[in-house]
Parts: sequence; C-alpha cells; structure tokens
Amino acid sequence: EAHRIDRIAARSDLASFRYALALVAHAASSEQMLRLSDVENAVGKHLVAELIRERVLYADLPGGDGQTVQTVTAASPLALGAIYWWLTLHEPQPDETMGTASSHIV
Repeated sequence: EAHRIDRIAARSDLASFRYALALVAHAASSEQMLRLSDVENAVGKHLVAELIRERVLYADLPGGDGQTVQTVTAASPLALGAIYWWLTLHEPQPDETMGTASSHIV
C-alpha cells in the first residue's frame, strides 16, 4: 500500500496529494462521511480517480437509491494505515497547506 501511495505522490502535485490524504484521514479519525464531490473539487477529479483506481481510496454510494451523497473512504484498513504513515513522513510546511480538512466533512 505504501508503495502505491509513493508512486502516485511522485506523479502528483504534492500539496494537492497531501490534502486529499489528509481529508480522508481526518474523516476516518472523526468517524464522519466525506463527500466524493468535495474531495474532487478540492484536489481535482483526476487525482481522486487515480487514488480510487490504485485502490488507495474507495468511492461508495450509500443505500444505492440515487438520492444519497456519494462518499469516499480509505479502500481498506491497510490503505488507511499507509495514508497515516505517508502523512506522518510528509508533514506540510506552513506555506504548503491548502485549508483545513474539516471544511469538507459531511
């Protein structure tokens, strides 16, 4: 899992990549839902699609009724652990932050 995250990070804008992972980590630690559209708007659809394709993130449509909000989470407990690991190793400098992760929690 960590190798996947490192590969994607190497091809991505580091600030956007870090922010996407921070959003997911914050939502997981606070046991709240994270809207897929909010993450896509914050960091770009391409990056989110790549994280989903590489099985770092998982997009879900709760209830499947077409009326509920599509959410995104870590793809697995192992992926979440790798996200926390990566974020710990790559802590942002004060001028690299893009906002607070809590601003996108459902």
